[in-house]
Amino acid sequence: MDPRSDTARDLPAPLSPHLFLLTPGQSSGDGLSEEGAHRVNAALSSLSHRTVLVPKRVLASGVPRVRATARLVGPVYGLDALPVEVDERLVMGHSTAPLRALVRELEGSSEPTVVVAGALEVELMVCWLCEATPGRRRIPSERTMPRGLGPNTVIALAREQGVWRVAAVIDGRS
Repeated sequence: MDPRSDTARDLPAPLSPHLFLLTPGQSSGDGLSEEGAHRVNAALSSLSHRTVLVPKRVLASGVPRVRATARLVGPVYGLDALPVEVDERLVMGHSTAPLRALVRELEGSSEPTVVVAGALEVELMVCWLCEATPGRRRIPSERTMPRGLGPNTVIALAREQGVWRVAAVIDGRS
């Protein structure tokens, strides 16, 4: 994937995202497949060319392919020593309360953060963060991603005047 290609569906508003939600790459056994790692790197590279902020923090669930995906974030930004923080609240169990608590923590943070989690968790986080946004719609929209959130999808979120908005969606399947 060419990082300058039109795979990112940028919204017209000039937003500066500082929260990036990423779904894991395709798996092979417990880790990433070679193709999965390649596509994750391509999606992250595309993101790094579109934003000026460098992540200071990477959060991931304890699921092996999620952790493997998260470990690819630092090197794309030239930060080989960027640690991955494992947060089990990123795996939904019988309750959404732990994930909602994490979202509340992220809402109050201004630190550029990448969160790697499953597609359902990522979609819920976007919906909860953007619920106060006028005219918001469920992510992904059928117009931009008719097949739903797939592997290697990056959703960049920005806060503008206290309201979270989706700044870009990068479909890592392209």
